[in-house]
Amino acid sequence: SPTLPRELIIFLLGIYFIIMNVHFQNFLKIATKQFSKCPYMNEDGMCKNKE
Repeated sequence: SPTLPRELIIFLLGIYFIIMNVHFQNFLKIATKQFSKCPYMNEDGMCKNKE
C-alpha cells in the first residue's frame, strides 16, 4: 500500500488546523454575539430577558 510522504501529511495537517482555527474564531464571535444579545438563559438554553 502506498504511503503518503511525510511532508504532504504535515502540509495537510497544517491546512486542517488553520481551517479549524478560523472556524473556531468565527464560532466564538457568533457565540459571544448571541450571549451579549441574551444575558439570561432558561434551563432549556433559550434566551430570556431580565424582566
